Amino acid sequence: MAPGNKPSIPSIYWAANDHELTWKLLGEMGKVENFKVLFGKAEGDENTSGESKIAVCKRIGTVVLPQLAAEHPTIVGEHIRGKINDLQKQYIKHAKCLRQTGGGLEGESQTQSQGDGNQYLDFYVPPDGPDHDTHPTAKNLWEQIEKEFPFFPSLHSI
Repeated sequence: MAPGNKPSIPSIYWAANDHELTWKLLGEMGKVENFKVLFGKAEGDENTSGESKIAVCKRIGTVVLPQLAAEHPTIVGEHIRGKINDLQKQYIKHAKCLRQTGGGLEGESQTQSQGDGNQYLDFYVPPDGPDHDTHPTAKNLWEQIEKEFPFFPSLHSI
């Protein structure tokens, strides 16, 4: 193989079988030992595991894509890391909707204007999603986000 050429792997169809691979990935991302490395420590005084993100992504690859990971662990790890980054970006984009309405929502004391044309909401949605204490406007926003991005509740709980 030429020095600049990486081996290629078959395309990964994350959406196949009702997003089966993505759901498996989310399950692995939520495991404490993986979460700490991928997203940081929950507590500031916890010891770190000493693992790198790519090492964790390779390990996740052995669960999500076992056959490919056995043949190409580094490439699969890179694909896993890319998918995690994509999911994280999507989550952040949608999570902003729970804090910023773009000026389309007016009224109640739950909003504050920052002078930039947007309304900012003071809603809190627990990790498990809206509950009986969640403001109806936040519940509506949550439902809309969930329709657009079905992985949002899983990522929110992580």
